[in-house]
Amino acid sequence: MSGESLITGRVLSARGGFYRVLAGEDMVDCRLRGKLKRRGALADEGGVSVGDLVQVSLHREEDGQTMGMVEALHRRTTLLPRPRIANSELTVAVLAVREPLYDLLLLDKILLTAAHHGLAAAICFNKCDLAGKDLPSLAEAYRGAGFPVITASALHGQGLDALRSLLANRVSVLAGPSGVGKSSLLNALLPN
Repeated sequence: MSGESLITGRVLSARGGFYRVLAGEDMVDCRLRGKLKRRGALADEGGVSVGDLVQVSLHREEDGQTMGMVEALHRRTTLLPRPRIANSELTVAVLAVREPLYDLLLLDKILLTAAHHGLAAAICFNKCDLAGKDLPSLAEAYRGAGFPVITASALHGQGLDALRSLLANRVSVLAGPSGVGKSSLLNALLPN
């Protein structure tokens, strides 16, 4: 590694021993340096996780593609166990008003998990275009408990500015059951 410069990046995905790292403006496919694979402490930490900040060295392959090697793992500030996400600052519980109907027990579980792991939490009720009469009082109850609440419709663009503002300059996790519109919200916020 002599003469190589290291850059700091954030792990965006991990699959089969390969890690996609956002290093500056570039996405780089990386592997772990052997010493990290063997290091006992890393195994205790559960390995490199999405959200981890890492030091990466870059090199060019014969085909001209830039590849990286994860040389070091920075200390984590937070670690959610499921899904395993490191260094997040905010958990946004996303629930659909209808289709599927919201589950308040699940919502409370997400909020408690965030608090237990030292994360700020907020709530996004998606598909508000399908809302019934109970949504305003439900949203007010959670606002009264101190949680930011956004009512949104990814389909109609409602609430996206408020959600964008909430997420700005934070590493955030959207959590919620399948079908509530997490991907639709992300696609509406980041069309590219």
